[in-house]
Amino acid sequence: MSLADPDAHAPPLGLVERPEPHEIVFGAGAQILLYTDGAIEARDRHGRFYPLAERAFLLKDEDPERALEALKQDLVDHGDAPLHADAAMLLLRPRESKINRC
Repeated sequence: MSLADPDAHAPPLGLVERPEPHEIVFGAGAQILLYTDGAIEARDRHGRFYPLAERAFLLKDEDPERALEALKQDLVDHGDAPLHADAAMLLLRPRESKINRC
């Protein structure tokens, strides 16, 4: 599994009119995880942020719902208390083509 990392980080969506685009290939076997800052800013009892990049392996399940559930449970288990900010995650995967090519 590899992680795409843009050359430059942009401000949060909605703060600037037209952020610079970052293009990646999104084909068979690829997935994109969209998340709010509440997910990566969740802290454990020692004040350490949630290590999302280190936990990307949890998204390996073929079923996207189970993959996202595994990541969500790991995020919840990371802290000793409820999250202090909202945390939302959306996992996108391309559908397999059902078109027969001749």
